[in-house]
Amino acid sequence: MSLRAPSLRSVSALTENMNVMTGKTKIIIVEDEVIVAEDIRTTLIHLDYDVVAVAQSGEEAVLTTDQLKPDIVMMDIVLKGSMDGIEAATQIQSKYDIPVIYLTAHGDENTFERAKVSAPFGYLMKPFDVQVMKNTIEMAIYKHGVEKKLKESEARYRAIVEDQTELISRFLPNGVLTFVNDTFCRYFNKRQDDFIGQNIINLIFEEDRERLKKQIDFLSPDMPVVMSENRILKQNGGLGWLQCTLRAVLDDYLHKTEIQAVCRDITERKRTEEKLRAQEEILSLLVDYTPAAVALFDLDMKCIVASRRWVMNYGLGSKNVTGMGIYEIIPQSGEDWKTVFIKCIEGACEKRDEQMVKLPDGRSEWMRWEMRQWKRPDNSVGGIVMFNEIVTELKQTKMKLDELNKDFEEKLGKEIIAFKSGSA
Repeated sequence: MSLRAPSLRSVSALTENMNVMTGKTKIIIVEDEVIVAEDIRTTLIHLDYDVVAVAQSGEEAVLTTDQLKPDIVMMDIVLKGSMDGIEAATQIQSKYDIPVIYLTAHGDENTFERAKVSAPFGYLMKPFDVQVMKNTIEMAIYKHGVEKKLKESEARYRAIVEDQTELISRFLPNGVLTFVNDTFCRYFNKRQDDFIGQNIINLIFEEDRERLKKQIDFLSPDMPVVMSENRILKQNGGLGWLQCTLRAVLDDYLHKTEIQAVCRDITERKRTEEKLRAQEEILSLLVDYTPAAVALFDLDMKCIVASRRWVMNYGLGSKNVTGMGIYEIIPQSGEDWKTVFIKCIEGACEKRDEQMVKLPDGRSEWMRWEMRQWKRPDNSVGGIVMFNEIVTELKQTKMKLDELNKDFEEKLGKEIIAFKSGSA
């Protein structure tokens, strides 16, 4: 004989509405001994709980839970019928996520071990102590609420992680993977199960492994984040590049328990950088060995490359001026250079056929120079290109010629005057 309301369907809506109004915790009792069940029901009502039903079998417990959706189920382990309390509790918790407290008169170890596997929220031995029963119920409700919030938080976190375009993973300090997101799996064309338990170090190109190990070891409470760039072995046998932010996961005692890695593929960037580096090396060689005196400057007036002759013309010998600003190279250049530089950036071509330049070694030379803008492949202005030529000898020769011409003209003038005077 069941002590629950005669019709579960008819009582379900009414019970739910009453619970909303009263705010009481809804409980289903599952007990096949009528007297024991009534005793529990009376005790729970006295403790101000809402007993919405009493079931006498495992099957009935699952059905009643499905219809009434209680807050908690108090389940006798030993029940009549084909389904015992442990099996019924397992189904209820997996299907409906409703906490179960076991009721039993059997305190033997085998029963306890079986019950423990189903992860109950409490375990009450018959006969019951009222205060212990109340504490167990309240603790079960609290624990289930905390776990539910934790599951919701984890679900939100997982959804965020899985939606990321970055490769996200977690691994132990020894490199053993504990989590990878879908993007990580797609990138390597493998399933999640293929990674869990494997060592992330094995995905790294052999020559880079030792460096990554050192970076992982370097993570600490004082340095919890490290940036890392490593070559990886791709599924097709080729090499790729990953840029990763490694973050230490610390426990309450600041012990490093895990490492979280957020990575993105930078293979194309690395290839572009390599091509650019090769082009710069070729350009540097061409400029370095060209007989012309030429130098390239960027928009910040820093030297990109300069030929040997250009450097020597400014009295700098074999000094490497790459990366140096124009005022570092030629401290005496003054503000006039900035004005010229700006004009050239705007499209002008500035030049001087003759200009006295004081060199860093104290010498002064006559120099011819020209500046104009240079452009990148996308037609944007990259900076200026500057040519120079020492014309001191030419200038001195010209000055001597001017003096000779002047002397000649003066002598010639005197001769003409003397000739005219003699003729007279």
